[in-house]
Amino acid sequence: MKRVLVVCEADGDQRTACELADRALVEVYDWLDGLLPDQRKWVGGSDDHERLLWREVKRSYVDQGLPQFVPRKHAPGPHLPDFVAARKALLLAKKLDVDAVMLIRDLDDQPDRREGQDRAREGIASPACVVGAANPMREAWVLNGFDALDSDEKKRFANERKNLGLDPTASPEKLTAKDPSAQNSPKRVLHALTDGDHDREAQCWRDTSLDALRERGTGSGLTAFLEELRDRLAPLFGSARG
Repeated sequence: MKRVLVVCEADGDQRTACELADRALVEVYDWLDGLLPDQRKWVGGSDDHERLLWREVKRSYVDQGLPQFVPRKHAPGPHLPDFVAARKALLLAKKLDVDAVMLIRDLDDQPDRREGQDRAREGIASPACVVGAANPMREAWVLNGFDALDSDEKKRFANERKNLGLDPTASPEKLTAKDPSAQNSPKRVLHALTDGDHDREAQCWRDTSLDALRERGTGSGLTAFLEELRDRLAPLFGSARG
């Protein structure tokens, strides 16, 4: 059983990232299909939780009695976003003796967050660390997986594409408004396309082929996340079958 610490901003982020991770694992090792609950466990600050929120990292780090000083030798500057929080999450993961960490984060208007997390994991060989940086937010990944299923959805998609002047499933990273009611908000566009149906949203990352998600997700960071799952997480399961 591989234990994976999931650091994210909200339950929806954990659900999306973990279900994509499961799909990526089965793609590499088809024998894992149907066996994943016995082969991996998502954990938070303790085994009783399936995720650790970013805002909880500092408290959990202190609760484990870890040193307050975090070396910044890998950071190009003292204020690189997410470097300290990500470093603490990784040191916490070592203390908790997990096998891997997934750092799931919306970039929002701070693109340097990705670099901060990349720098934080430099020099740490174990546990394995997967970075999932959604540009600008998780909803962009969900939009990457949207395919209209009926005439109503086709009509909604056509309207959104016309009004936005772009294909929101191919270029969701260009939807940068943080106000969820703004026309250029990925949250608003996703709500419009799925009619606010959470189960319909889930179909976007559960049912759309991983090849399609990789093709569309270059700008949103989804492609990079799927590659990291393949290259950094999947190898942990290479000898798990026996």
